[in-house]
Amino acid sequence: MHIAVNLGVQKIASFQVDNFLSEEVDHELNIAMDRFIKQRYNPLSNKLRKGFEQSQKRIDDLRNLVVVARIDSFQGDTFAYGDFDGEFFGTDKVALPNDYMFLVNLRAIVNDACQSASINAEEDYFSFQRISLTPPITGYILTSIRTVLYDGGDTIEIAANTTGLTKDQLLNNETYAATLVPSLSLEQLNTDIIEQSPTADGNELFLKFSQEFYNGSLSTTLVWEHPTNSVTIGGTIPVTSVPMESAETVLIRKRFIVGNTVDRKVSCNFAQLDDIYTLLDDPFNTTKSTSPLYTIEENFITFHTNQEFVVEKADVQYIRSPQRMTKTLGVGCELSEHTHQEIVEMAVKSILESVQDARYQSQSVEVTESE
Repeated sequence: MHIAVNLGVQKIASFQVDNFLSEEVDHELNIAMDRFIKQRYNPLSNKLRKGFEQSQKRIDDLRNLVVVARIDSFQGDTFAYGDFDGEFFGTDKVALPNDYMFLVNLRAIVNDACQSASINAEEDYFSFQRISLTPPITGYILTSIRTVLYDGGDTIEIAANTTGLTKDQLLNNETYAATLVPSLSLEQLNTDIIEQSPTADGNELFLKFSQEFYNGSLSTTLVWEHPTNSVTIGGTIPVTSVPMESAETVLIRKRFIVGNTVDRKVSCNFAQLDDIYTLLDDPFNTTKSTSPLYTIEENFITFHTNQEFVVEKADVQYIRSPQRMTKTLGVGCELSEHTHQEIVEMAVKSILESVQDARYQSQSVEVTESE
C-alpha cells in the first residue's frame, strides 16, 4: 500500500512531488481507512447510497471488523428507583468496548421475575487506582507501573515495556501481572461517582483491583524515562518516578431477583434521549422484559428497566476500530484485501489536495468512479 501511494502521487515515479516519509504515508492511509469505514457504514456518505449490509460488497467491505462481545451490566445512576406515575424504573448499564466504532446489533440477557419473585439489592466495595497518563517531563514515556498490593508488602511491577506502555496496552488486561480491570472511565467501574468520571478522551486511566490481590492501603508509582535512552545525567539514564495518590474504595450496589426467575435473550428497542421518559410513561411502548428500551450516552448503553426484570448481560455486535497501519512495526491493513486499492486512492486524493496539486480534481473523479 505504501508503494501504491507513492506511485499514485508521483505519477508512476515521475518525482514531481517529493517523497513522503513512511510515517506520513501511514498517517494518510489511516485517515483514508477511517473515512472508508464511515462511508461504507453510512448510506448518506457515498455515491451509491448503500450502507452496511445493503449489498454484498458492503458486507465484504467491513466484515473483518464485525465482532460480538458479551458484557456484564452494572447499576446505573438511577439505581435507587424513582417513582414515575406509579411505576418504578431503574437502569442497567453496559460499557461500550474500548475499540467500539458503530453498533450493528444488540441483544440483552434479561433476568425476569416470576410472580413469587422480587427484586432486592446488595452492596459491595472495590478499590481502584487513578493513573495520570500525562508525562511529568514533556517527551518522556511511561515504562513501568509498580505497586504495593498488601499492607507492608513488597513493591511489584504490574506492567512494563522498555519502549513505552501504549494506551492500547494499558487497556489490555493481559498487560498486567495482577488481576485487575483497566478502564478509561471511572463510571464503567462504579456508577456512584459520575461527576468524577472523565470522558473517553481524558488523559487518565483507572485500575480496579480485585480483593484477591488487594487488602488495605495501596501505593502505586509510575516510572517515566527518556524515550531514546541517549540522554544521560551523571552517567545514568534520567528516570522520573511519580507516586500516585492512594487508592480509593467505593461502594457499588447490585440488584438481583429473589425467587423463581427466567433468563432469556431478547431483542431491544432503541429510544432517543428526548423520547425515553415519554415512552416509559406510555403503556403500549414502555420498557418490557421481552423488549427493553435502551439509550446510548457517553460510553455506555443504558437499559431502562422496571420492577419486573434486570438486564444482567448484553451481547453487543459492533464494528470495531481497526489497528493503526504502521510500516515500521509491520502492521498492515485489517480490512479485506479488495478494499486496499480504494483506500490507497483515497489517501492519494488527500495528499494531492494537501499539496494543492493540479491533478487533485482528476484524482477525485477516479476515486468516485472506482468503487
